[in-house]
Amino acid sequence: MLDNITALSADGSRLMAEIFWNSPEAQQIMQAANQECYEHGLDVELDNLGYPGHRNDVAIHLDQRGWSTLRTPASQLLSDAGLPVPPRTDSEVSLADIYYCTAVLGAP
Repeated sequence: MLDNITALSADGSRLMAEIFWNSPEAQQIMQAANQECYEHGLDVELDNLGYPGHRNDVAIHLDQRGWSTLRTPASQLLSDAGLPVPPRTDSEVSLADIYYCTAVLGAP
């Protein structure tokens, strides 16, 4: 998808992506976070939107193609929403490794 998104987008187009490492630990963290979102009224089925294969870092890829990106850690979004933030663990991945990328094409 990222290979074609810029050519198919007009200036001012917006994109949002969730980035996390594909591991059992990451899956558990995201399922818990998604459940919190569902309990607070989110009606988008987030669980089936992932891509399990190798992928480029979205922010870097888009930055190189004229998009203006912003990375926001998932822990910050949970905290800003008043939701509990799981503590950092010694596991391979933690909530600190998950981020959301928002991007605008052609933004200064």
